[in-house]
Amino acid sequence: MRGLRPCNTPLGYENLEAKRVMDLDNPPETIWPDKDCFVIDEATGKYICSVCGYVYDPAEHDGVGFEDLPEDWVCPRCKQPKDKFGKA
Repeated sequence: MRGLRPCNTPLGYENLEAKRVMDLDNPPETIWPDKDCFVIDEATGKYICSVCGYVYDPAEHDGVGFEDLPEDWVCPRCKQPKDKFGKA
């Protein structure tokens, strides 16, 4: 069971505390969320550095979008390249 995290099952925490193991031949029924549970976030235009957590916000840089920055642009905090950033 190396790498298996029993708390990622529907009754995860309870099973973990009771030291129960899931019967893989009879797994619990999957409970799918309602489609109304999903919320689609609007794009903010912000990007976050995966190394130091710096947030690039176009509103703080005269509206210049992250995509419009030159390819040699680096994080002002940790000097990492643009490819270390992800959408916030």
